[in-house]
Amino acid sequence: MEFRSSVRRYRHPEVGDLEVTYVRLAVEEAPRLSLICHFAEPGSASEERLRRLATLGE
Repeated sequence: MEFRSSVRRYRHPEVGDLEVTYVRLAVEEAPRLSLICHFAEPGSASEERLRRLATLGE
């Protein structure tokens, strides 16, 4: 099955709605492994919410 980058939407109870793009990165030394990375569009509301989420509990 081929992997395709796409957008995921989440609703966090403290920071609200998040929209992130995800991509899969292959691990060259271990072909059966991969790393999925999620990121928000720079300057977006989701980016600001992710920053707030990272500081919760500090």
